[in-house]
Amino acid sequence: MDNFELPSGYTRRVTPLLDPPRDKVQHQIDAQWDVYQLASEFEQGVVIDVGCGGATKTKNFFHDRDEVVLVDYPGMIDSISWDAPNLRKIRVDLDRELMIPEVELESFVRKNALIICADVIEHLKDPRHLLRALAAMVLLNGNNLIMSTPDRSKLLEKGIGNPLGPPQCKRHAQEWTAEEFEKFMASEGLKGGDHYSLPAAKNSGDEFTQCWVFG
Repeated sequence: MDNFELPSGYTRRVTPLLDPPRDKVQHQIDAQWDVYQLASEFEQGVVIDVGCGGATKTKNFFHDRDEVVLVDYPGMIDSISWDAPNLRKIRVDLDRELMIPEVELESFVRKNALIICADVIEHLKDPRHLLRALAAMVLLNGNNLIMSTPDRSKLLEKGIGNPLGPPQCKRHAQEWTAEEFEKFMASEGLKGGDHYSLPAAKNSGDEFTQCWVFG
């Protein structure tokens, strides 16, 4: 099994808990707020939120874009009450190849799109599939990708977690330092992104989130 550029001896969580379908709760609104705020500075009319969760922040920041595409597992997508003429909902298992029948990449990717993937990849048992799909999306002309995941080194500085895993959060399979994650992304075709350290939640004051911007 690929170690996904994690250090030798790192213990991954083989069966991370699945995020449950979510109602509109404050934690969901606050988490990754700064990632979505950064993404909102991009002006693309098409927004694709991969691993959108309950989509409350997507709705808050992007409801008026020309088209919004929500991508997540069926139970999560079916729990989202938001509906609008400019909205599409795509049901997919992000732990599997995205190039499968009914979920062809071209069916929901547009040129000149803004793609968001906020704190998703740490949940996946095999994150290579998602990275390869995101790399293919970025290759389309004019696309931007905003991707975030916890920064293990920042968490460890505050005494959170174990340097060699598994992550403290039982819904996470693995967590990377920024240096490890940059190498992992590059190994799957995502190179040359700009790196930011952002708070994990609105007004939290920490910088536990590593955020990467491509395109």
